[in-house]
Amino acid sequence: MFSVDINLVICLAAAWLIELTLGSPAFLPKPPSPGARFVTVSADRFLALTERLAGRGGADARGGAKTAGRCAGVFLTVYVLSFTFIIVAVLLDYARKLHPVFYYLLNTFIMCGVINTRKAADAAAPDKKGNGRPSVWRIVMDLSGNYLNGVISPLLYMTAGMFLGLPAVFAAVYKMLSIMYGALVRGDGNYKDLSWAVSGLDNIVNFIPARICGVFLPLISPLCGAGIKGAQHGFRATRDAHSAREYAGLTDRPNDVWPGAAFAGILGIGETIDTGGNGGLTNSRTGKYIVREPAAGDVKRAVRLMAGASVITIAVLCGALLYFAAPF
Repeated sequence: MFSVDINLVICLAAAWLIELTLGSPAFLPKPPSPGARFVTVSADRFLALTERLAGRGGADARGGAKTAGRCAGVFLTVYVLSFTFIIVAVLLDYARKLHPVFYYLLNTFIMCGVINTRKAADAAAPDKKGNGRPSVWRIVMDLSGNYLNGVISPLLYMTAGMFLGLPAVFAAVYKMLSIMYGALVRGDGNYKDLSWAVSGLDNIVNFIPARICGVFLPLISPLCGAGIKGAQHGFRATRDAHSAREYAGLTDRPNDVWPGAAFAGILGIGETIDTGGNGGLTNSRTGKYIVREPAAGDVKRAVRLMAGASVITIAVLCGALLYFAAPF
């Protein structure tokens, strides 16, 4: 029978509540900044080594450089994530030896830094007024992607880590993977070959959580104010293969298709394109499941959906963990 440390479950709930309440206060350190710096410095060194080994010249040299770059990307990914795992595990072990209170506080701090509900809502807030339809659409899609990458995926991996007593370690490794993705895949293009391994691993890690989003978001949407019709449209949008293919062109993270389609279906909105002929507009995303084009008020509805889904997600996961943590 699996067992879970009930104190770590409390730490997870506390971390989520702290992040939801405070967001990202200015007086707290910002781990992604040194993490991104560590990734880019390591990537530059791996890139320089790859160029020296592969050499420069004709087509064969370019092909060899691409293969060498991808191999270096695999080693870079393993190196950075292993380093993160070891450092965080050592720090937690040292904190436990000092005093259990330090151990649980450090767990809470690390998990709080990975969850991203309030920070995403605050980032969307300045754009609630006075922006046009494309900006509203982009904000809604960013919020849907954040639910996958900043809420459900890290919470699921922290939950899995509970059974090994390593939720904060799993959280830190997942966060570092996201930092690597931002630095290498979404960077300035200098790490195209190095980023191959990071991009592939990110797709694998978020594969199952993304599919869960496609079912879970429409299922709970009536509890977030979307109503039964919103749930029906959400289910249809995520099941429509044509809709998924269309959404795949909106993001460099293919798994974001699922929460993106769910959000659009639940809210009844979609990006529209000018048909040109008679000046009319036609839906280009989620087809017949779209009711209208986005409006400024949809940002608030999307924030409410993301926040409500976050509340229900943490409640379900903590409830399941408490079942395993119970003495009976």
